[in-house]
Amino acid sequence: MQKDGREPRSFAAPDLWMAGLSRIPLLYQPGEAWLYDTCSALQGVLIARVSGQPLPEFMAERVFEPLGMTDTGFCVPAAKRDRFTSYYRTDADGGLELADGPDGQWSEVPEFPLGSGGLVATADDWLAFGQMLLAGGTTASGRRLLSADSVALMTRDHTTPAQRETGQLFLECQGWGFGGSVDIAAIDP
Repeated sequence: MQKDGREPRSFAAPDLWMAGLSRIPLLYQPGEAWLYDTCSALQGVLIARVSGQPLPEFMAERVFEPLGMTDTGFCVPAAKRDRFTSYYRTDADGGLELADGPDGQWSEVPEFPLGSGGLVATADDWLAFGQMLLAGGTTASGRRLLSADSVALMTRDHTTPAQRETGQLFLECQGWGFGGSVDIAAIDP
């Protein structure tokens, strides 16, 4: 709550989303099936509520800054947009057309930053995150960011064969850890 009694902007859109979500019947009982995305979006809302911070601030403080991920966030600041590429798609004639430029979608923090995606980063920042996971939760500077047990839970499959069957469209011979896919079978790339 802000000093003037209003909810911060970042809480308004998640509240509307949560209200809409609460009116939708469950497709499956909890644990019966695996479905992509909604649970991670919900986790982002919960992180913001429990921490009392908007998700982008929490992620910056607790993940990006300790890892030195200086170019990761939910938007690209104006001072860094000269390094940001444009996104093109194929037009009706088979040529390329601009779909989103540096001053487009990523130029401001979305009204509802999602726990399930929406980050923009550099390869170096992604490497820092991957190295932390490979080091069992420790940053390159030796700071513990996650417990080794947490990393093990993140990188171990927690789905059953029946859940993988239900989520086959998204999983394709993969399982799901705490927050990401986990390879469990070799597939033809």
